Amino acid sequence: MVEKTMEVFMDDISVFGNSFENCLSRLDKMLQRIEVDRAKVDVFAKLPHPTTVK
Repeated sequence: MVEKTMEVFMDDISVFGNSFENCLSRLDKMLQRIEVDRAKVDVFAKLPHPTTVK
C-alpha cells in the first residue's frame, strides 16, 4: 500500500492520488497508522542540555 499511495524520504512523506479528495483520504489513513517509538523519544529526553551558546 505504501508504494502505491506515498513516497517517504528521510522524515518527509508525500501522499499522492488521482484527486485532492483521494489524497486527503490516503493521508488520513496514513496518519492513523503512524506511531511514536517511546524508546527513541526517551533517549532524546535524557540527553544533557547544551552548556554553550554560539
